[in-house]
Amino acid sequence: MDRAFRASPLSEKERLAWFHFWRAIGMRMNIQGIHDEYAQLEQFNQSYEAERFHYSNSNRCVAEKTIDLLLGFYMPPVLFRLGRPAVYALLDRPLLNALGLPGQSIWLSRMLTRALHLRGRIASALPIRNKPVMRTQLHRPSYPDGYRIDDLGPEKPTQQRD
Repeated sequence: MDRAFRASPLSEKERLAWFHFWRAIGMRMNIQGIHDEYAQLEQFNQSYEAERFHYSNSNRCVAEKTIDLLLGFYMPPVLFRLGRPAVYALLDRPLLNALGLPGQSIWLSRMLTRALHLRGRIASALPIRNKPVMRTQLHRPSYPDGYRIDDLGPEKPTQQRD
């Protein structure tokens, strides 16, 4: 969370709220061994990364597909080659190493970080939205004409069975 691109860093109260929110979701999913305190989770996370972040081919394969998915929301596939360095520049060194991805120049990382922080400051100065911005009309291979959320999912039964 320390790299969240917001107008200001999370307060301690906000950080704890996120922790308790995601902890509650994990408990509802019946995930065992969830830490009770944020500090315990942070220590676990640091130890886990230090002990287990190692490169494997499967890491790289999943990372590449995930990055392609992310870029697919913002640009056509022919431009992915230009978008990948931006994604790499926002990842930290231990994660890049574990995924087998190339590091990027410090200037690109700093430029993107500053641009995202600026975006956060601009967004925080804008009026609060009363309605969400729907981006469902964008072209997606499975929905070339766009879609409405209400229309997704299995077909609704037309009559009730006894």
